[in-house]
Parts: sequence; C-alpha cells; structure tokens
Amino acid sequence: MQMSQSIAHIAGALSKFQGEVVSPTKTKTAIIPSKDPKKQGYKYKYADLGDIIDTIREPLKKHGLSYIQNPVRNDKGDLEGVYTMLLHESGEYMIFDPVPIRAGANATPQQVGSALTYARRYSLTLALGIAADEDDDAASATHGGNHGVDTNKKTNTKQQPRNNQPTAQKQGNGELNAYKELAEQNQKPQETRPVNQRGRFFAIATKRGLKEKSQKALVFGFTGKSSRSAVTDEEFKVIADFLDSATNEEIKRAIDDAVKAKTEQKQLDTSDPTDDEVMKLLGEGVA
Repeated sequence: MQMSQSIAHIAGALSKFQGEVVSPTKTKTAIIPSKDPKKQGYKYKYADLGDIIDTIREPLKKHGLSYIQNPVRNDKGDLEGVYTMLLHESGEYMIFDPVPIRAGANATPQQVGSALTYARRYSLTLALGIAADEDDDAASATHGGNHGVDTNKKTNTKQQPRNNQPTAQKQGNGELNAYKELAEQNQKPQETRPVNQRGRFFAIATKRGLKEKSQKALVFGFTGKSSRSAVTDEEFKVIADFLDSATNEEIKRAIDDAVKAKTEQKQLDTSDPTDDEVMKLLGEGVA
C-alpha cells in the first residue's frame, strides 16, 4: 500500500464516509458448487459493481473523496490485476495493493471481462471497507467453484470438453496462491511516492477559499518571489504546511503582511534617487 506523506484529511473523510454509507443492495445470486458431486452446493446474494457505485457515489462526493481504478499488466501485456487509488480533495491519496486476476492464457474476451469486473468490485469494496457479499461463513473456501455467477441470466447448459474445464480444486488453489503472493509482497517495504507540493499547495489554497491574488501574496510573503512558476517544490511545501495548519486569522494576517511588504517594495523601486545617488551618477560622467 502506498500513500501521500500526510493522510490526516483523507483518513478523517474516509472515517466519516464509512460511518454514513449503507450496504449496497444485493441483487445478484452466486452459485457455489460442492467439490463432492454427491453433495449440494450453496448460493449467496451479492451486489454487482453497478450497485456498489450507485451506493457510494453521493457519500464519496459529500466527504471530498473520489477513486481511480486501473489494470495491472506484466511485461508481456497480460492482465494480472486491478488496483484502486482513493483520493481526497486536499491532494492526499491512498493506493491499495492490486487484487490479482487469474483468467488463464486461453481465456476468452468475455472471461477476461468478467474477471476484470470481479477484481474491480473486490478492490473497491476492500479500499472503502464496505461489504458487498453475504457472509458465506467460509463456505466458498470449503466448496470452491465459480464465484459471482449471475443466476438472473440464462446460462448455457451444454457440456464443454473436460480438458477445457479446470476443476474447482485447481481454481481454488490458484486463487489461494495468488493471495499468498500478494501477502508476501505486502510484507516488503513499500516506497512512498513523492508528493507534488505545488499541486498540494493549490489544492489546500482552493479548499481554504483563497483566490489567485491571495495565493500570489502568500507566495511573495514566504519566498519574496512574484511569480509562482519560480517557486521551488520545497518552498511550496513550507507554504502548504502553513495553510494546512493555520487558522483563518493567521492566514489573513500573513496575506496582509505580504501585501504591505510588496507595496513597500514598489515604493522603493519607484522612489526618486537621493542626492548622493545623483552626485554619484553625475560623477561617473565627469572627465
């Protein structure tokens, strides 16, 4: 898992989101066959990806949260998983480890699409901490089988050749091994991506309601630079840290001081030269 240097805002927003969001409506049914053909499998209800997105859209917006999901591919371009990135309007973010996909080398486009949707659904619910499935009490691990089969759709009951159908046990072992690999990766130290301090400054300044003139005044007050394009990333960090923790009164005072300093600088730049400066200039031209 990777995250921004600070997660104070996104952690608070996520906590409020989780306290407010309701469980998605479970409109689909999954069939889990038993490993033993003599025993009956079981069914459970779950919410599909569309149901989940409809449920979380407004609570996310209310608390300044959004998300991005992207596929993970290997060097050959094969699809290996899906990760979710949770963002906050402050500029803070969390990147969650990918949910692996095991579609198989001979998978059809439809099977790949189903696996991708499955991974997106689980990655999103894991990131947001919401439940989209009924608690099957570990039955799926016991029975193995096809997760997420939509019984609301007609299925093709024509039997396929046996050599194209991996057993439920093999499918279960493959999924278990994938998660073991993911757990081992999580134990390795993760690098924290450097935060774009310029973007963080603008995000916090916008959140605090500061217009462009006020932003320029703060930049000048802290750095003495009139152009924001000349400000370094470290200087933006200092200003952003101030805006992140300062009260409205402290920010107003800093802006007023910066405006005063800028005004005094202009007055000095446009004031008439002193007598000594005039004499010095004239003296340079005397033969």
